[in-house]
Amino acid sequence: MNSQLCKGSAMASYVTLLWKKWTERWYKKRETIKREGAADIHRMLDIMVSNMKSTSRQQQRLGEQLRLEEERRQKNFKELRDPCADPSSAHFDVAHLPKKGM
Repeated sequence: MNSQLCKGSAMASYVTLLWKKWTERWYKKRETIKREGAADIHRMLDIMVSNMKSTSRQQQRLGEQLRLEEERRQKNFKELRDPCADPSSAHFDVAHLPKKGM
């Protein structure tokens, strides 16, 4: 009976030791997962911020391009309204139309 008690006690000690080792490894693994998770979250936030910054830069460039295009359109529109302002039409400034009585 004593031998069975010793065997049971040894088994309980062994299971207890296994449990302690498992929990130690689990806590280490859990800390690693938390640390990596936090790093992943920070990495993801950095990616999102850089994406937002590049998007705003792209929007600024696009806005600048649109503004320049609008200025070109306005300039072309002015030229269309005043065709005599075109250098090729300069000869019309000096042209004299004949009078009706002649």
